Order: sequence, then C-alpha cells, then structure tokens
Amino acid sequence: MSLLNNYLKECRVLKLPEEISIKTYDFILENKLVDAVSLLLHQPKPDALQSIRPTQNNPIENWAALLKDVGFSGYSSLVFEHGEYCFYLSGTDFEVSPIYIFVVKSTDNDAVKDILSSWQPLIQFQQTILKCSNQKNQNEYGNLISQLLHDVHALTEVELKNGLQDELAKKIEYQKKINKNLLFYVRDFDLFKSEITVGKFVKDSLALINVNIDSLPVDVQDADAELFVDVELLSEAFNHVVQNGLDAVAFDYSKIKIKIYTIMPNSPFIKNNWIIFDVCDEGKGISEEFLRYVTHPFFTTQKYKNNTGFGLTNAQKIIEGHNGYLEIKSENGTQVKIIIPQLKDEEN
Repeated sequence: MSLLNNYLKECRVLKLPEEISIKTYDFILENKLVDAVSLLLHQPKPDALQSIRPTQNNPIENWAALLKDVGFSGYSSLVFEHGEYCFYLSGTDFEVSPIYIFVVKSTDNDAVKDILSSWQPLIQFQQTILKCSNQKNQNEYGNLISQLLHDVHALTEVELKNGLQDELAKKIEYQKKINKNLLFYVRDFDLFKSEITVGKFVKDSLALINVNIDSLPVDVQDADAELFVDVELLSEAFNHVVQNGLDAVAFDYSKIKIKIYTIMPNSPFIKNNWIIFDVCDEGKGISEEFLRYVTHPFFTTQKYKNNTGFGLTNAQKIIEGHNGYLEIKSENGTQVKIIIPQLKDEEN
C-alpha cells in the first residue's frame, strides 16, 4: 500500500481538525519525509499565532515576522514559498476561523507534497462537517425546551388563593424574561453597526444602568479610538458584565476596576487592533466546578433573585457576533474580558 494510502487510512477515524493536523505532523516525522517540520495554529485572537508541534528551533515571533514579509497578497493561495520555507495553509479566512499552518523546508519531495496537499481538503471537509452538524444543537434545544416547560409548569401550579396573586405576577414577569432571553438565544440576529468612539460608548453604556459613573473606577486608555459595532447590543453585553462585577462586591466601587484599552495583534494575517473591555472585581470569585458552566443557558446560582441564567450566555452570543470572544478567569475575585476586533466601516 502506498505511503499516501497509509496516511489517509490513519486519518479516516479522526474527526477533529487538530487531531488530523497532529496525526499529519507525526506521520511526516515517523516516515522521515523531511528533516524538520512545524505545525502552527492561527486563531482570530490578539495572541493569534502559536506553535502546536515545533521541531525547528524558531520562536513564534520569528514565524510571525517571516509571514509578515510575505505580505497579505501572498495569502490568497493555500500554498506558498518564502525563502527556504514552504507554507501549507488549511484556509485563508484568518479573521474568523482557526487556521492550521504547516511549515517545511522547501523540498522537491513529492511524498511531502502529496501528504500536505491531501491534508488540506481533509481539514476543510471536516470543518464543514462540524459546521453543518446539528445534532448538538438539537440536543441543546431539547434541553432548553425541557427547562422552559418545567418553568411554565411551575407557573401553572401557582394557586390563586390566600392573596397569592402577587406571587403569580412575579412568576409571570419571570417567565417573560425567560421567553425573551430564550428567543434571543435560539434565533439568528442582525447587527446594525455604527461608528462610535470608545469613550462615548463606555459613557453612554454605563448611563443605562444604575451606577454612579463619577465614582465608578473606569480607565479608558484610548477614548478617541473608533469602534464599529452594534451599539445597543454590545452595550447590553458590556453592562451585564459590569453589573455582575458590581453585584459580586455589593456595589463597593473600591473593589472593582474597569479598564478599556487597545492592543495590536501578533499576527500578520489580522489587520485590525483589538479592543479589550476588562472588568475585574475582588468578590468571592466563581468556584472551579461552576466556572465552565457560567455561559451555559439557564445556569445561575441566584435563581432566588429571579435570575434567568441567560446574562452571560447572550452576552457571549453578542460578542461572538462581533467576531470577538469572552474570557473569564476567577482566582482572587473574577476577571472578565470582552475582546473584539476594532473594525472600520470600509473593512466590513
């Protein structure tokens, strides 16, 4: 059986793009097809480039500088050479999707070319399968509907006697909140973007919630930086994070810090800077067992306060709709970062 057939056979049982890429890396080395090969991963994040499997003594900063030399015009192709290296890309949509990159010394070895030329469609096919798969969504929506029915059932169990009308009214208001948040979560939405400075966005957003803006410690390092966002939706996400932080410290403004700043990407594939909304509180924090669930629908430890468990869930959906992401850490208190690309009108 040929080398290529062996490779394809070994990849056949793998489902995830990273698994296929690592198997490809190992296969090339095990069969001694080249002296050195590196596998890089590019993600649409500020710290975009990272090494997955290096064998060449070359730090990630050097790879970034080398790729920058090629220029953006070089990335219209999935294969290109630069200097002594040949680069194989799994895609070119760097500002939206994870992209795997193989780097090998330029070589006339047809076996290497065959393996990596086969790896590219394997990765693209598997990524398409993952996007099209709706089994996870079906299960998730089933759980959501089950929870919704449970809450509706609780509403119908309220007895209208002995002055329980007030309890019924509270249940109805809670159910309205659930319905609104659930519909937002399960439906697609459009972004209506407009330009706004970071300083104005922060000031206008915080004016919508019950805070003393003059006393709240907010450090906006580049107030004149331009954002191109759906102001209403992003304000909702930002305010929810701030509100959570304030709740965690019982509105003690001395125990919360809000910092907004701009950083440059470490990647030649991303043209835009990143805006970071960093909210850090000195509350009791989130236990490790709960931390991975805080963005899940219906998850809340404060249902007794009529919290629906959709605040961070829908905040994350809004942020991801802006091609950004939410980062949550909890050690001494909790730090939440909203990280979005600073996009301009003409670039969308």
